[in-house]
Amino acid sequence: MDFSIAVLQNRLLARILILFKTDISNSFGGVQRMKACDETIRETLDLVDNMLDLADRGDAVREDNGCGVLYGVLRDSAFRIKQLAETEKEAHVKKGWWKDQE
Repeated sequence: MDFSIAVLQNRLLARILILFKTDISNSFGGVQRMKACDETIRETLDLVDNMLDLADRGDAVREDNGCGVLYGVLRDSAFRIKQLAETEKEAHVKKGWWKDQE
């Protein structure tokens, strides 16, 4: 079954856009609720780091061109997702929504 790069990217984006809420501790020892949309962006940025690491590790041990294509698509997708997530994070910071986790 052949998938285009766009289809793979869209499926990946759909899977990472799951919303959930996370508690983070504030400097006073209390619990501060992080917005679910912000937590999802943070998780997306973490996922991008893992994707880039996996692409590097896979590329280092690959034995054929097909694997090279696979890890190239993974790396390109990660950079595209990272750009979108960082842009969205900046928008949330400007709105005053983003609460950094220390």
